[in-house]
Amino acid sequence: MTANDKDNMENIEETKEEIKEEIKEEAAEEINEAADEATAGEAETGDAPGESVSEAELHAAETAKLNEEIAALKDAHLRLMAEFDNFKKRTAREKEALLFDATLICMNKFLPVLDNLIRAKDTPCSDEAYKSGVDMVFKSFNEALERMNVKKMDALNAPFDPNFHNAVMHVEGDEYPENTVIEVFQEGYVMGERVIRPAMVKVAN
Repeated sequence: MTANDKDNMENIEETKEEIKEEIKEEAAEEINEAADEATAGEAETGDAPGESVSEAELHAAETAKLNEEIAALKDAHLRLMAEFDNFKKRTAREKEALLFDATLICMNKFLPVLDNLIRAKDTPCSDEAYKSGVDMVFKSFNEALERMNVKKMDALNAPFDPNFHNAVMHVEGDEYPENTVIEVFQEGYVMGERVIRPAMVKVAN
C-alpha cells in the first residue's frame, strides 16, 4: 500500500466517523423534539407529566371496537345468508317454471300421437302380434311420461272441476250423481299439480 493509499483510507475512516456523529446528533434532536411535543400534549389535555392512559382502558377501548366490528360482520353475514336463501328459492322456482314450460311444449306435440295410439290399442284386432306390438309401444310411452312426472288424470266418475276438466257435453237424469264426469272423450294430463292438458269430458247435471 502506498502512502497516498494510506492517507486516503484514513480520510475515509474520518469521514465515516463524522457521518456517524452527525446521525447521532440528528437522532438526539428528533428524540428531544418528540419528548417536547408529548409534554406539550399532556399540558394541553390537563394531564400531569408522566400520566398516561392505563393498559386496562386501552384494552377496554380495543375490545369495544372489536365488538362493534364483530357485530357489523355478523349483521353482514346474516344479510348475505338471507339473500342467498332467497336466491336459491327464486332459482328453484325459475327452474320449475322452465321445466314445466319445456314439458308443456313437448307434450303439445306428443299427446296427439298418444291419443291415436290409444285408439289403435282399443280397436279390436285379430292379429295378436300386431296388438302385442301396439301394447308394448303404449307401455313404453307411459313409462316415458312417468319419468317426466306427467300423469294421466283419473277423471271418470270424479266430481267435475273446471280447473281439470273441459265439459263438452252435459246430460240430464237421475241415474248419475249430479255434477259428475260420466264419460271421458280425451284423456287429461297433469305434471304435479299443474295441468298439462284438461280432460275432455261429459258431465251429468
